[in-house]
Amino acid sequence: MASVNVFLSYRREDSEGYAGRFYDRLSARFPNRIFRDVKDLEPGVDFVDEIGRKLQSCAVMITLIGPRWLSATDAAGHRRLDQTDDLHRLEIATALRRNVRVIPALVGGARMPSSDELPKDLVFLARRQALPISEIDFDHDMERLFGVLEKELVEAGEEQIAPRKIVSPLDRRPPPPAPRALVNARHLRWIVAAAGFSVVLLMIIFVSRRSTTNNTTGDVTPVPAPPSENYGQDLPDRDGLSARVDEELKRAPEAQQHPAGLNMPAAAQPLAPLTPEEVESFGKAARASELPLAKLLQQGESHLAQRRYQEALDAYERVVPFQPKNARATAGMAWAMAGLQRRSESNQLWSSAVEADPASVEKLGDALASEGDQAGAKALWNKLAETAPSYARRSGLAAKLK
Repeated sequence: MASVNVFLSYRREDSEGYAGRFYDRLSARFPNRIFRDVKDLEPGVDFVDEIGRKLQSCAVMITLIGPRWLSATDAAGHRRLDQTDDLHRLEIATALRRNVRVIPALVGGARMPSSDELPKDLVFLARRQALPISEIDFDHDMERLFGVLEKELVEAGEEQIAPRKIVSPLDRRPPPPAPRALVNARHLRWIVAAAGFSVVLLMIIFVSRRSTTNNTTGDVTPVPAPPSENYGQDLPDRDGLSARVDEELKRAPEAQQHPAGLNMPAAAQPLAPLTPEEVESFGKAARASELPLAKLLQQGESHLAQRRYQEALDAYERVVPFQPKNARATAGMAWAMAGLQRRSESNQLWSSAVEADPASVEKLGDALASEGDQAGAKALWNKLAETAPSYARRSGLAAKLK
């Protein structure tokens, strides 16, 4: 199986809808190579460590930039891009620092930010050639992105990816019949004879004219001598242009840049592990996100109690990646998926939550009961009793089910 080597980075409140469309298209074209945090993080994994591992192995980062990308703020009204512990900012900054090719994809009519609008560690993002994605020509724009990714993955050492063949209705027509012979054998003999006669006539005319010229003048047109070895050295160097160009190329660091404006090493070097500072930065970002996540968790439970399963799932998908060990949130996500008839995913998440912390799963039932959903709470407790036979608090669970 190919390693994951395309990292899809986005800000949820800015371009979450586009991220889903991008992920579906990219995964269909490059199976098992696209990383998107919510979709690809398994239950129970450490979010910070997993993001770091994916950044070490990826060759390309696609950064979605929507209309609110620059202006998105936190609950206190502070711009997220200005916060050093913002996860999205850390993802992009780490990719730029590690010489990963970053492709800004402009969605929803967004424009490319200028360098003076970006924090210091994202300034070089403004020099990356952006790819506008329009709703009217979405398919064509995605094909352009596929072409860039195919080339980049091959250059990064991945196997050649066979391009898709688009079959036109004309391609389904049967092949045309072979053309009929234009001439038969008899006509061919006459054509060959006429061509031979023409060649003989032209040779006679040529010899006759050359003989007449030599007898009347006797002059020979002089043949110009071949150029000397120093040919061109006596030509003036216009304003010393060549010398100045050579000097500028030596001094300009841009002379050895990637065509897209990305500084590339002289030879491909293996990516080094994340530094302790990078790991600590991701850790701070994860801890800083706990406060709004608690509110999202409460919203998810409220939606569950009112049987609004899709709204509940949307809330839990923004919690679980940041708190993968939160069994209560994982169980809530599983319960929402069950309500949406996504049985396979629901069973996997439920088993993970019950195995990790059945007491927290029981508290999810308490939350549903406090929200007025007694039937839902009892159904959840009953499922917990069935799937956790060795649960130490089974007696208290049985009392709730009476």
